Amino acid sequence: MHLGNTTFDINGPTYRVRGVEIQLVARVAEGLTVQGSSSWNSTEQTNAPCLPSNVPGNPTPIGQCITQVNGLPYTNPYGRARHLSGVLTAAAVQPAGEV
Repeated sequence: MHLGNTTFDINGPTYRVRGVEIQLVARVAEGLTVQGSSSWNSTEQTNAPCLPSNVPGNPTPIGQCITQVNGLPYTNPYGRARHLSGVLTAAAVQPAGEV
């Protein structure tokens, strides 16, 4: 089995991360507090590491980024992710000494 030249340099990908976060605290009655929070995050990989071709006879010329593997297109396997999360809590507090 011949793997060819397996030495190469690649840089990691670049990401764009955007998001919004909101928090709310409200005292709705004496001794009752409601708290809530939510966040939304969106991440996107803006480039993929380049794996340069370094074996003669590959469909991709030597030194260029590999675009095919076994005759099939090779594309960025990552892409985008979006996440929404939230929490809501309520707490009733009885002051000490007022039973």
